[in-house]
Amino acid sequence: AIATVCSLDAPLATIIEDYAAGHCDAIDLWLGHAEAFLEDHDLPALRELLAGQGVSAVAASFQGGLLTSQGEARLEHWRHFERRLRMLRDLSIPVLVIAGDAFGPLSPQDLSRLSLSLSEAAARAADAGLRLALEFDSRASFPNNLQSAVALVEDVGHPALGLCLDWHHFAIGPSKPLDLGLLTRDNLAH
Repeated sequence: AIATVCSLDAPLATIIEDYAAGHCDAIDLWLGHAEAFLEDHDLPALRELLAGQGVSAVAASFQGGLLTSQGEARLEHWRHFERRLRMLRDLSIPVLVIAGDAFGPLSPQDLSRLSLSLSEAAARAADAGLRLALEFDSRASFPNNLQSAVALVEDVGHPALGLCLDWHHFAIGPSKPLDLGLLTRDNLAH
């Protein structure tokens, strides 16, 4: 799938038409594009845009702020997450990529919050009939590579939580080619 974020400044209708013309029939729908489109259109119009061009949204990217945020920011991220789960369910998009955006020094409490947040997010996604794909960020404190992301997903142990393998973060961060052997059909969500 090609990510629509690759065409960041274009309107979604143009992106979908251009991708379809280039025979890109599977996309990772950037949620910023979808939400901008939905400011002036309804969900059936978005479904029709995709179907009319023969394009399938196999995933949507991305939801941040769930892992270690606190206070009012945490509440807002989780409200946003719930809205997006409903939207993706209604659009039949099966996977939501969540950002591994835990930056800065992490305390044991932060690491505990991170695991609990992933478990809660996976449970909510499962209730909506979706799967989450955790994307490690090579600049993050944790997880910042494929091996640590696999370990985290395995530790959480929820079937609705898998991994997103982003080649950019894999290539520029501390991941190693040997780490690719850790991927399985069960843990690779996107």
